[in-house]
Amino acid sequence: MTRELVMECNNYMGPSSIDRCNMIQEYVAQTVRSACNLKTVKMIEVEVMPNLIQPTLVIKYENGEPSQLVEVVDKILFDIGITAIKAVVNEVVTKTIEGALTGGGAGLVAGATSKNAKAALAGTFLGALLGGIIGNFIENRIAELVSTKEHGGWIHQPILQQ
Repeated sequence: MTRELVMECNNYMGPSSIDRCNMIQEYVAQTVRSACNLKTVKMIEVEVMPNLIQPTLVIKYENGEPSQLVEVVDKILFDIGITAIKAVVNEVVTKTIEGALTGGGAGLVAGATSKNAKAALAGTFLGALLGGIIGNFIENRIAELVSTKEHGGWIHQPILQQ
């Protein structure tokens, strides 16, 4: 199961920097690998006002306790002078199966209009293949945990799934 940790940090002064983002991404990736099965790390800086930067760190991973990972990443950021203030962990779900079923159904209908069994079969297969590929790129995020920092410690609030 793929999860995504989005960690918002305190604003800092200065111009945005691609080099700083790359350096932070590499450092976090190297340091956090032992805590989870890491997929990607992305640092984003948004200039909210002239020379005021709002940093956000986005980590996609598999296998790992979400609240524990929040604590680990917070320590890593603190060590390099960045203060995290809020974290949200989402489960990332792709639409591969839904896309394949929809594409297969559309291919079957398209192939069936030809009144040829081979064309219907080929249309179903091709539609399912294309639908699965397209569905793989469509992601839904389901909130799993929201963490906020209060008085130097994290308050973790799991989101109940229905």
